[in-house]
Amino acid sequence: MRTVSSTRIRNQERTGTDFMKSYSIQDFFLEKWYWMTGESLKKKYGLIDMNEALPKSVQLNGKLPNHLFIGATEKIGFSALKQATLIGGPCIMDCFEDFTLESIIDMCMILKTAKTLNIPALVFVGTDEEQFRTNTDWRAVGTRFEKACQQIGKKLEYPHFRVIRSDQAKIKKASKYFMNSIRSFSSIQEMADLYRIGKWTAKKEIGNTGDIKSVTAEVHRRVLATYLPSFVQKITDTKKTPFVIAVENIQQVNAVRKAREISAKMNTFSNGPFQLAYLPVPNLDGTSRMYRSIPSGKIFLSENPLHLEKALKKIPSPVFEYYSTVWPTEFLNEPIKTRQDLFFFIKNLKEEILAE
Repeated sequence: MRTVSSTRIRNQERTGTDFMKSYSIQDFFLEKWYWMTGESLKKKYGLIDMNEALPKSVQLNGKLPNHLFIGATEKIGFSALKQATLIGGPCIMDCFEDFTLESIIDMCMILKTAKTLNIPALVFVGTDEEQFRTNTDWRAVGTRFEKACQQIGKKLEYPHFRVIRSDQAKIKKASKYFMNSIRSFSSIQEMADLYRIGKWTAKKEIGNTGDIKSVTAEVHRRVLATYLPSFVQKITDTKKTPFVIAVENIQQVNAVRKAREISAKMNTFSNGPFQLAYLPVPNLDGTSRMYRSIPSGKIFLSENPLHLEKALKKIPSPVFEYYSTVWPTEFLNEPIKTRQDLFFFIKNLKEEILAE
């Protein structure tokens, strides 16, 4: 049974920007996607407020889009923060030919949070996982993402990060080693359901590529390995195991929790991973996450300007609220106040991100 009135939401969609006066942007989308409010989701996964999780010396106001962060898995002490490495990565599965707006936002969230916390970051680009899943060469996609991430870092004036591509020989070797450890702690079904927030589970599907659920499980184990502090230590050649903070959308919460569970069994429990979880990027009509949407519900960076302008005129107020307030202040000459402002911002973003 839904805990929030559907009629109330439909009424708020019709009232335009007034919906924010009585209903948070988090609740609006979380209730649509997961049938939970922000508070009920936080309770289910044991999340605490961002300001409570981080040391008081860390000032977040005005630096991060706090209204889009749902919460953190636990408190992170000042000494842990000083030794921390921040990790995260955009999902690239729907970006073979072009960047989605979501993929750019995810990279911005990672690097801007790292800059705000004043810690180094690793941005993972899962080229090898997608190649394993689709048997297609994703190395060119990895190169595009690497360049885009560098452009975002320049715009943020934040150079303290590395792009980690999973098709690199060193990363593939480390992934294979840690995957074997993860396999003994995880079943195929558990891995297939790793990114599901809800009651339903993945079904066994047999096709020309064999057991799709088993393939999915292997891909998810590869991703899970990247959260392990011992994996981060291995690929960065550091003497001490770092504290790992994952900046990911809430859809990754089970994966980070599972990595922490496995990490505990590998005797690095106190080093995380911790998670700072934010609201996923909505599709154009707000009915689902952009990643899960059909192509017509997504924004691609090389979108035909006429199509983009027309699509942005129709987006509901909560979607506009997300798209217009998620960006780092370093990206904005002035606030995005109208859909026309948003159109020109995205159009200019393409030129800046794809600049050589």
